Amino acid sequence: LFKTTEIFMLKKEEHLIVGKIVAAHGVRGLCKVENRSEYNKRYAVGARLFLLNGQELHVEASSGSDFLLVKFVEINDRTAAEALRGQLLYIPKTEAAPLPPGRYYSFQLEGLAVYNKGQYLGKLTEVIFNPANDIYMTKTAAGKEVCVPALKTVIKEVNLEQGRMDVVLPEGLIDED
Repeated sequence: LFKTTEIFMLKKEEHLIVGKIVAAHGVRGLCKVENRSEYNKRYAVGARLFLLNGQELHVEASSGSDFLLVKFVEINDRTAAEALRGQLLYIPKTEAAPLPPGRYYSFQLEGLAVYNKGQYLGKLTEVIFNPANDIYMTKTAAGKEVCVPALKTVIKEVNLEQGRMDVVLPEGLIDED
């Protein structure tokens, strides 16, 4: 599958996951891809995506929305497509589509200092995606985890330049030991 013997590992912190290959489809090398990108042109003809091992793939054709059928230039038969099952597809963060004001990528939020009503709460360690609303997992200085609901009524300000998020948590959400 590789055109060169030099294989490099992607630095995950410099790349975004945009999809996952979940199955082979047919005999001509089509891959069924779970789309994890809201950017409509991510799988346009000619788009380039990467596997974790650094292999570069180029989109030859695609169709669908949530689950896509994608033909990559480099994958020409079912065996090659099947070998990619379970692989995540990445792009460099520098190629991420700009978001509208007030929307953020999880990599922009992770690591922010979270303040509840002006008092330091902890560091945002993980964004958990849920159908109702996302959850911002925050670890306190004491090592406790606090689930901060990503709601407009809770999140008051996000300041990426200052590395800070201001929130007003509902009563009873955190233990006041």
